[in-house]
Amino acid sequence: MLLQIYRAGGPNDLNDWAQELIREHDGRPRDEMVVDRERIPRGVSTHLSENVRVQRGLSIELGGGFYHYGVIVYPRGKGPPPEWWQHVLGWPPEVCVYHEE
Repeated sequence: MLLQIYRAGGPNDLNDWAQELIREHDGRPRDEMVVDRERIPRGVSTHLSENVRVQRGLSIELGGGFYHYGVIVYPRGKGPPPEWWQHVLGWPPEVCVYHEE
């Protein structure tokens, strides 16, 4: 998953793009915004997904069914504390990967 994010443009570029969408969506916390395909950077649509949503943060989901994973970008200053590997790799604290079984 980490490699896919780097191939999509890297965590910093992903964060900058996501923060812009999150600010645009701000003020409508209950509404979910599905991001139009033409607004998704080519690297993201090619290496991550064309399924991007904004609701209290930006999420990119991959997989489905019993096991799925993805990326969540939290609004600046509102995410969980960064994981140790985010410090080591120099990732912005807002960009987190997840998986659910």
